[in-house]
Amino acid sequence: MPGGALGPACAPRRALMRGGRARHPNIIRLLDSILVASRFYFVMEYASGGSLVDFVRARVRPRPTLP
Repeated sequence: MPGGALGPACAPRRALMRGGRARHPNIIRLLDSILVASRFYFVMEYASGGSLVDFVRARVRPRPTLP
């Protein structure tokens, strides 16, 4: 996709691609992004150890329920 071809719709892609240049052990790199039928898909570096959702669920205490 040429830069700017979709105007404002490409702003998220441009911002993420700039951030993809960061090199830090705690930052997962963005390798590519694809726009299909008005939806963005991101290709990111593989990180072993499970998903972020699993990580958070394992460490967050459930809220107590009121009687």
